[in-house]
Amino acid sequence: LQQIGRGVMVNENTQEMPNEIPSGRPRSIWRRALPLVAGSLLMVCVVVTLLCRSGSEPSPNTATATRPKEQPVETQANPHGYLGPQACVACHAERVEEFRATRHFLACVVPSADLMPDGFSPGKGTFLARDAAVRFEMTRANGKFLQTAIRSTPSGEERATATIDLVYGSGAQTDEIYFTWRDGQISELPMSWLHPQGEWGVAGFDREGSDDFSRKTTPRCMECHNTWMDHAPGTINHYRQETAILGVTCEVCHGPGKDHVNFHQTHPEARSGQSVVHPGRLPRERLMDLCSQCHSNALKHRGPAFSYRPGQPLDDHYKTLTTKHPEDDHVANQTTYLRESRCFQKSDTMTCITCHNPHVAPKPSDRGTGHSACLECHQAVDCGERDKLPTAVRDNCVGCHMPRGNKIQVNFETATVPYLAPVGKWEHRIAVYPVATDEILLAWHQSQPGVDSREEVARLKKSLTRHWLSEAESRRGAFRFVAAIDAYRQAQRLEPMPETADKLNEVVEIQRTLEREMTR
Repeated sequence: LQQIGRGVMVNENTQEMPNEIPSGRPRSIWRRALPLVAGSLLMVCVVVTLLCRSGSEPSPNTATATRPKEQPVETQANPHGYLGPQACVACHAERVEEFRATRHFLACVVPSADLMPDGFSPGKGTFLARDAAVRFEMTRANGKFLQTAIRSTPSGEERATATIDLVYGSGAQTDEIYFTWRDGQISELPMSWLHPQGEWGVAGFDREGSDDFSRKTTPRCMECHNTWMDHAPGTINHYRQETAILGVTCEVCHGPGKDHVNFHQTHPEARSGQSVVHPGRLPRERLMDLCSQCHSNALKHRGPAFSYRPGQPLDDHYKTLTTKHPEDDHVANQTTYLRESRCFQKSDTMTCITCHNPHVAPKPSDRGTGHSACLECHQAVDCGERDKLPTAVRDNCVGCHMPRGNKIQVNFETATVPYLAPVGKWEHRIAVYPVATDEILLAWHQSQPGVDSREEVARLKKSLTRHWLSEAESRRGAFRFVAAIDAYRQAQRLEPMPETADKLNEVVEIQRTLEREMTR
């Protein structure tokens, strides 16, 4: 081909293109050669084109590649080693079955009729936003759950319907957040079902944004609620849906299971786990890192999404943000406050799993008291207040030392209440909280007959109201308006007064004004 090319295309002596067929060579030879030359050149073009295509298209392992949807998820996930919890059933069926009831397993699920709340029932699915021109309708049709955003415009109503494809918080009886898939992207929908209140609430949304008011979901959000998704690097939220392993399942804590499963399938006689992480055998800091990947303010990536592996230093993968006040925290920041506890600081071994068994849901008898976990390190006589407390509440260690309260960093607006924290969070900075003890005593005395208990109820309410009003004024003076809203609301819960309601409304309007100005 090179010889033909040189003879036809270039004069070898002058390196110039010839103007005519070289003399001394019969024209008939060139006529016969031309079809061969043309065919050869066409072949070269085809080869070059194929090479260029193969170089420019992503390899099957890149996040933007696609595979036939009929392939099983296990095969699609294998390049990164994730298999999903079903791969563990063959050897750990009982463990997987009990784990299915945990909140980790249900951290992200596909909606189903047996799990979704009755807020989708006819007559219960309408929400009127504070903006009179916007309302939402939540419905169920043809086996699907839908959110429809409706805008009133001069030319009539504009409707945008999104299918609910993923649910956060299902089965937890707290707040449920809903997501939709669209063109390989995941977006958070504005409406949420608040189980404690039994009503719809809306998170902040951009009224000038998308038609359905959804907002793009960050990889950090998906990492903390799912085991694995093939994320396209350089994008905010492009994922290959077919690779998703939903929920916080086995491999989040034990590492990708492909090598582990392959080894034990080929070595069934082996009795010790291979190619798998046992979190309980990690050094203390690495075990804390494992929980801190989601239960802290580790928010900023230092590498690709879903790249952290159990046993690695968390700081290699994320930058942890420091906040001044709880309302500025990430959704969950328990490990930060646990580290501030004397219990943690005076122990060489205390970690999250000292009190939490990640494999099983808490027993109803121990839910919210923590008594059995505390007794692992403490004796009942260690509590100096124990003998002063009613017998019924003496074992409520958590209620006094890790009280449940509104961090207010996650809040919603219902039809009647703005900046509502639907569910209190347990305080993980273990300490002595006299206000928490008073709340426990108040609840107990309210359940008791007799004059003495009624008098104690009145005394405790006045004391707690003074505390919350003082706290509200302090927070307001520090320009912590969302936190002040919650403090005024706590005071109003205990002793409703018009002046407290007026102050609450003032601070609500201040916060709303700030938000309006910030979004202009």
